[in-house]
Amino acid sequence: MARKTASKFKKILVPTDFTDASIEAVKQAHELAKQFKSTVHLVHVINTKSEAAGFYQPHMSFNNIDKEYQAKASDYIKKFALKHLKGLKNLKTAVLKGEPYKQIIKYANDNTVDSIVIGTHGKTKVDRLIFGSTTERVMRKASCPVIIVPSK
Repeated sequence: MARKTASKFKKILVPTDFTDASIEAVKQAHELAKQFKSTVHLVHVINTKSEAAGFYQPHMSFNNIDKEYQAKASDYIKKFALKHLKGLKNLKTAVLKGEPYKQIIKYANDNTVDSIVIGTHGKTKVDRLIFGSTTERVMRKASCPVIIVPSK
């Protein structure tokens, strides 16, 4: 029985938007990874959904996420990982572009992750009302177990 549980945590996907909610999820994933000697896949998705890009960053359009912006996000996720996943030996980071829940699900499937650890919410209540909850969508669409970590 313990073997089946352990296998659910060999590859852990942790989506982050760098908010307090996702930091709590990263902490939980870090604990699981240490316990089960897992690989953590830390992923940030640059939201390119046309209305989201215009809403958050009026200077960016759906097709105008440039390499410099992606490079900055890649640099930031590495620093974020060093700070919040200190000492973790098996770590992969990725910056993706697209609609967050779709990219998270695609990454999970493409990399055959065993579980997803995600925060309850990242953006403001207004954002959730307008765009919906990425966490909720991931939970409904994922083909692997999803651990939802509440923010403090």
